[in-house]
Amino acid sequence: ALPRADDLGSAKAQGNTMPTAAACCALCAETRGCRSWSWNVGGQRRCYLKNAAQAKDLKPAKGAWSGIMA
Repeated sequence: ALPRADDLGSAKAQGNTMPTAAACCALCAETRGCRSWSWNVGGQRRCYLKNAAQAKDLKPAKGAWSGIMA
């Protein structure tokens, strides 16, 4: 996971509330078709699963963590 990063992949669904970035990553790993994820650190702690992303697509985003599935 990369702190303060977000990716440009399309969100597969509306964000789910998750307690941690690790939980968001685990949800992506368990979800068919999930290729990357973003988790917002702010009050709602939303997890967004994405259907595509590449490392070159990561961009700085204050208050977000993102990861790309291997």
